[in-house]
Amino acid sequence: MTLTYPTSSTLQDLFFNVNPGSLCNPSAMVVFDAGTANTNLELEFSGSASDFSSVDTAVIYYGKPWKNDGSGIPTNSTVIMTDNTLQYGMDYSSSYSYVYNADSGSNIYFVIYGICP
Repeated sequence: MTLTYPTSSTLQDLFFNVNPGSLCNPSAMVVFDAGTANTNLELEFSGSASDFSSVDTAVIYYGKPWKNDGSGIPTNSTVIMTDNTLQYGMDYSSSYSYVYNADSGSNIYFVIYGICP
């Protein structure tokens, strides 16, 4: 599974393994700092069905969705994208009009959730 995002003028791939520790909870997260300049971001997220054998939902957030220890419920954040059909693979690509907000910070969060019973 890969995530890509623009840094300067170069797309960079981010790789991570998904190994859910508990059902329905975030099982993997990649965070990147989008900075303080308003801009359009090209966000891409892809993976095959085998990448998502133990997960079913991906969400991309802008804001401060969790406490520092990863607990809690996403608050003070904006959902950029949600896909709850990951068991069949995913190929998401979109332009996001990023507007920096000091109260929300400058982070974009790519989050994978484990399958709920």
